[in-house]
Amino acid sequence: MQEYGYVLIDSRTGLTDTSGICTRVMPEKLVAVFVPNQQNLEGIQRVVRQAVEYRLASRDDRPLEIFPLASRIDGSDSMRRKIWWQGGEIDGKHIKGYQATFKDLFKELNGLDECDLHNYFDITQIPHDSVYAYGEKVAAAKDGIDDKFSIGHACAELTRLLSESVAPWETQELSSTWIYQSVQEFKDIPEFRSLYTEVITKARNWRESGQRWYKLLDSQTLKKLDYAKSVEHELKKDAATAQFLTKSRKCYDRQRLLIAVFFIVVTGFVLVGIFELFISQ
Repeated sequence: MQEYGYVLIDSRTGLTDTSGICTRVMPEKLVAVFVPNQQNLEGIQRVVRQAVEYRLASRDDRPLEIFPLASRIDGSDSMRRKIWWQGGEIDGKHIKGYQATFKDLFKELNGLDECDLHNYFDITQIPHDSVYAYGEKVAAAKDGIDDKFSIGHACAELTRLLSESVAPWETQELSSTWIYQSVQEFKDIPEFRSLYTEVITKARNWRESGQRWYKLLDSQTLKKLDYAKSVEHELKKDAATAQFLTKSRKCYDRQRLLIAVFFIVVTGFVLVGIFELFISQ
């Protein structure tokens, strides 16, 4: 397993002893796949809650990141699709909606005051496509990932979030495809790709730290960006990362100003000392 960057473990329900190992003990990230019906939602909440509670009570100090994945979403009935997603009434029966369901679950398990999952579910819902109802065709391999309404596109978005460790409630800070497209642009320039990934990671850490000033970019990274304007241009396409870059440059400019003032003051004291010494002689 040490040869691989990622290991995918497929578990059926997470309720049996064997599958419980797959959902509670082994993973660092748990993708909870469900279809929009009450039985599925109740069952997947139970699996997620048990997995998190087990991890918290164990000696394993790794965090368990949860990614709910709505699947088999039928786009032909927009009314029911929206109600099961965002809540409403169907035939006089109130439907809470899976977005609100996981919002409440994440707020409970993670101690969050706010939890906006709209953009997360908007880009990760796996659509139903009857072409793939039979056989073992791989949708992304057959149809690609460019079509926003395709299975491949939703899988690519989920893959991006998993690989970047972006929590579902943080998804609103990123546009849906800009990271993937930008990495493709820089794939032939290793230095640019490395710099791009470095800034993305630091921007996320800065947000997670509560926007602490010491998590901003250092002068060395900013100088690299000065020589890689195309990378900075791509980074600024995302509002949150653009804010991170702006604050980093302002902090760097303040530091330079303070250093300059310090040297001016020190130089002034030295000159005054020399002048006084000269006068006394």
